[in-house]
Amino acid sequence: MGFRFTTFRGSPRFESRPLRVCFLCVEIFAWGKYGGFGRATRMIGRELVKRGVEVSAVVPRRQGQKPVEMLDGIRVLSFPWHRPLAATRLIRECNADIYHSQHTSFATYLAVRAMPQRKHIATCRDPKELRDWLLELRNPSLNKVQVLLNWAYEDGPFTRVAVRRLDGGLPLRLPSLAQSSANSICSTMSSCSRRRCA
Repeated sequence: MGFRFTTFRGSPRFESRPLRVCFLCVEIFAWGKYGGFGRATRMIGRELVKRGVEVSAVVPRRQGQKPVEMLDGIRVLSFPWHRPLAATRLIRECNADIYHSQHTSFATYLAVRAMPQRKHIATCRDPKELRDWLLELRNPSLNKVQVLLNWAYEDGPFTRVAVRRLDGGLPLRLPSLAQSSANSICSTMSSCSRRRCA
């Protein structure tokens, strides 16, 4: 069983193609970065691929990572971390039906702006409050400039604008994160009138 996207093209015939989901994340579980957001992105993406969904991910490029790579059936597109606007072209290239922000960021804003007719959702987990950013600023893992750049990318004013424009959000469900998130995304898809389960 897989999800298919169906559109009517002005004739009695229907065109059917796999549903396309694009993950927007600050990392993916590979290339030396092994955090929770990246792990969730990779696990959920792998589960969606098993269900016949065409999955892509747009992430900042890490050392040793090529601009386009395949990882567990997920097409991973990366942009130079110091050029976040370059993500806009990748977001359009994915041409997804759903853009799912695993962690809201400036990429969420770019996706909402670049593909306004598509669905945009976010998973809400581990949000940082002002006191968290101040704590990081006082005790940076790299340096204070990096903390400020991270704040601007992950929680700045553009990100806040994008969050208000999202079509929905998925709360974190701890038991079987990948399975429940994949099921939530698939149920979101099957509720759309132009989609059906094949």
